[in-house]
Amino acid sequence: MQLPSDTPIINVERGYCIWLSGRRGSGKHTLARLVTAELLRRKIECELLERESIARSLDLGPRAMGDGSTDTRRLGWVSALLARHGITSIVVADTNWTEAAEETRGTIQNFIEVFVDTPLDICIERVGSDAAVDFVEPIAPELRVLTHDREPMSSAAQIISFLETTGMFTARAPQYI
Repeated sequence: MQLPSDTPIINVERGYCIWLSGRRGSGKHTLARLVTAELLRRKIECELLERESIARSLDLGPRAMGDGSTDTRRLGWVSALLARHGITSIVVADTNWTEAAEETRGTIQNFIEVFVDTPLDICIERVGSDAAVDFVEPIAPELRVLTHDREPMSSAAQIISFLETTGMFTARAPQYI
């Protein structure tokens, strides 16, 4: 007789979280749309999650002015839920709330942070002074992508190439832990 504690746990989480972080105006939304389109073209089930749409759709009550961490935590929760069901999420979030991103990293096995690294002056050209708000670079992103010296398709191709190296595009059998 096998005791429940002796039974191997099957880890069937197959969904990924591709977390795009970066300063406002860095190109996160553009890259997220391009990556989402490519994943859909490859018949990978995915959803694009943006902080603004989560704030509108899952507004569960009052929060302090400028409190983006609440919405960012909601992005993480939805992304973790999707990952458990085999759906990849492409998350667009400001990195001002790195604590919320790190919490999400802890809940999703297949978490990949892509830091969209664009110089401040370029971001200001793109979106104005909103780009100059307090900014914290992510601690250890899996991938750093530049957008200021190349076309958006080239930056998106860099992300897709990195995802290919993770095995995301190959079927995986459940792992026992």
